Amino acid sequence: MSKIPKCPNCKQQMVFIWYLFPDERIKKFVDEKRVYYKGLESIKIDRESPERIIYHCYNCNRSYSKNLKKYDKENKSFNEIMEQTQKEVDDIINMLADEIINNLDDNIRQELKKKSEYNHFGFGLYIRNNYIYNNEKIKYRFEADDLSSMIYDKIIEKLTEK
Repeated sequence: MSKIPKCPNCKQQMVFIWYLFPDERIKKFVDEKRVYYKGLESIKIDRESPERIIYHCYNCNRSYSKNLKKYDKENKSFNEIMEQTQKEVDDIINMLADEIINNLDDNIRQELKKKSEYNHFGFGLYIRNNYIYNNEKIKYRFEADDLSSMIYDKIIEKLTEK
């Protein structure tokens, strides 16, 4: 792991920024100020770019690029960022679940209602290959396996409520 630099503004130790949807462990790290959650990262940002924002200073509330030449001043709280992120994730899941349901044959819909367990290498692979990978509607980086599982759960929820 690379050494995290000190803040160019206040000289305090900075932390890495977490861009994926945080699990309980990451939320704990955020609470302990061992990591900073900035929200979902746009897929258009090159992860290797020196301009990519990857460090955060809790002392002066600035987030810095790899090369420390670019910074963003943070104004939103963790809870505000989490609420915004959750809404964006929910919107993407709903949109893709509706799209998949609309493209399903009636027989497959009935099968899914009967056998609602998630199948990672079956229907999950179908979702990933046909609706997640190279989908321009998805503007953020997601773990495809996690996203396919959430979409599958939403599909089952929508099919069983009809």
